[in-house]
Amino acid sequence: MHRSGRRATLIGVLAALLVVPIALSGPGSTAVAAPDTVKPAVTITAPTAGSSVGGTTSLEARATDDVAVTVVSFWEGSRRLGYATAQPDGWTLLLDTRSLTDGSHLLLAKARDAAGNIKDSATVRFSVANAATPSPTPTTSPSPTQGPTSSATPAPSPTATPVPSATPTTGATPTVAPTPSPTASSPTPRPTPTASPTPTATPSPTAAPTPTAAPTGSPRPDTVKPTAAITSPSSGATVGGTTTLTATAADDVGVTNVSFWSGSTRLGNAAQTSAGEWVLVTSPSTLTVGTHTVLAKARDAAGNIGSSRTISLTVVAVPPSPTVTPTPTRTPTATPTASATPTATPTASATPTPTPTAAPTSSATPTPTATPTSSATPTPTRSPTPTASPTQTPTPTPTATPTPTASPTPSPAPGVPAPLAQWDFSQLSAPFYSTANDLPLVQAGRTQAVRTSTPWGTGIRMTGTSYLRIPAESTGRLTIGATGNAVTVASWVYMTDSNTGFVAGSWKENAANPSRSYGLFYDLGTYGGDERANFHVSRSGGPTPGYPYSRDYSASGNTFSRYSWQLHVGTYDGAAAISYLDGTAVEYPRFTDNKKNTYAKNPYVFTEGLNPTPGDFTVGAVELSGGPGNYAQGTFDKIRVWDTALTADLVKALYDAERPPLLGR
Repeated sequence: MHRSGRRATLIGVLAALLVVPIALSGPGSTAVAAPDTVKPAVTITAPTAGSSVGGTTSLEARATDDVAVTVVSFWEGSRRLGYATAQPDGWTLLLDTRSLTDGSHLLLAKARDAAGNIKDSATVRFSVANAATPSPTPTTSPSPTQGPTSSATPAPSPTATPVPSATPTTGATPTVAPTPSPTASSPTPRPTPTASPTPTATPSPTAAPTPTAAPTGSPRPDTVKPTAAITSPSSGATVGGTTTLTATAADDVGVTNVSFWSGSTRLGNAAQTSAGEWVLVTSPSTLTVGTHTVLAKARDAAGNIGSSRTISLTVVAVPPSPTVTPTPTRTPTATPTASATPTATPTASATPTPTPTAAPTSSATPTPTATPTSSATPTPTRSPTPTASPTQTPTPTPTATPTPTASPTPSPAPGVPAPLAQWDFSQLSAPFYSTANDLPLVQAGRTQAVRTSTPWGTGIRMTGTSYLRIPAESTGRLTIGATGNAVTVASWVYMTDSNTGFVAGSWKENAANPSRSYGLFYDLGTYGGDERANFHVSRSGGPTPGYPYSRDYSASGNTFSRYSWQLHVGTYDGAAAISYLDGTAVEYPRFTDNKKNTYAKNPYVFTEGLNPTPGDFTVGAVELSGGPGNYAQGTFDKIRVWDTALTADLVKALYDAERPPLLGR
């Protein structure tokens, strides 16, 4: 009995050991891997604090994470110096310090893991001294062969200081000796038959000859162009839909950027992988149907640019998802009733409007584009009074397009108030008018922003050097701080950018006449916004007191995605700014900046209100002291501004109402 009891106990234990893993891994198990919320740790190892650097220097950091570090970047202020390359002993970025001004600088490293957690290193202060190091090797000048350059002063040769002639070659190098001891060597004035060839070797003005070596000591400018080669796809390939372009690049110092081009159109900036390749994923709207001649351009820190050989690509159309129904692009959310395709019936317009009562049937008789007028019946659509003030904007000349939306802007979703202004880029070219037929956006960049198709109809593609602008004197109701302190800015964003970008708002940073008020950004890395959606607010129009820049912005608790459509929304209610991605505001409860101040970034508390001074309203870039900057790269659609702070429920309703086209519905 005792033995059998022990056997039974052993069998029971073994059975339990077998059952436990089955229970944990079975299909009904609720055991789920916990989300990775642990931030990486990162430390700058070079340059060291207080050090002085020049020429090309290596920026180095060590970074660790409980899972894995995927990206390390180096920053100087709000400027990203570049992405580091993973090495066996850390992360390294070669920097040509001539891209920085001489003087003191603060260096910061940022580490990111695969889950999007980002951590900043402690800052390191170092100095750049390129102008102070033009002649680092003047000690080579004493060589006797260089003496003749000062032969313009042969006068000392007669009897002035015959001493050096006693030892013509060896005495020439310690040039300090002749001046203190001329009398000591006076007993040997007669051996000077050889003095005639040597007076130039030891003239007393010893300081004068040394500068002759200075020109050879200055660092030579980097004039070597990088090399680049496209490795994928191969020339002659046929592609469609989303296309991945891959290139390799090399330089004698270091490659800082690789971009892909089709003819004179930049397709986008590539991102460097851990393997060292440069990759750009293009969308169908970027690499359009047809034949393209594509090349890669590599740039180094000195600004030298080298191009690859071109490849030929044929881009074919990829059939869209079923039931795209391109004809009613103006009402893509009318999914419940397939019979509503005529769009003349009120039921089809019921989905985008809050209360499609029987009344709209009479207003549906005009052209199908007039369907938005049905939304004029509910009171929410008239509350922002969008057509009262627009008439005072002075440039009504392009009213050649009054029919698209002569009525007030409709409500975008049930319960969501009509925006104060909205741009759907329905005009064939700039100026692009709001849907209330005012507030024209004009081209203002080095290149043209391009109208393009989107899942909702038409949008605007920003090239990375393009932006749109309404001058301050014509912004009218967009100067929200003049009448209130609440605002919302929303836009669908298809981002192909790898740097900070501006979506839309009234945000002018020119130091001579700053007029910051509100602005929707992405990837503001200086104060906790790296790889996140950001919403900037300002009352004074200038930087945050005690800081070189404005830190006053919210940053989404989650990171954005590239090469996919996302809804970016920023709200401000007079007390706090909040950033939303795809209808949700994820909290960002704690951030410590480079001045060791700690605060929440989402929501970001700011009780001062908005700037009441009119400022330029821009899309795709902001105006800095040195000209336009923070250029966006990607496509925007449905850019909207409200003079109220949408609640979390309304932002979610907006996202849910406009998302179906992305799902093929």
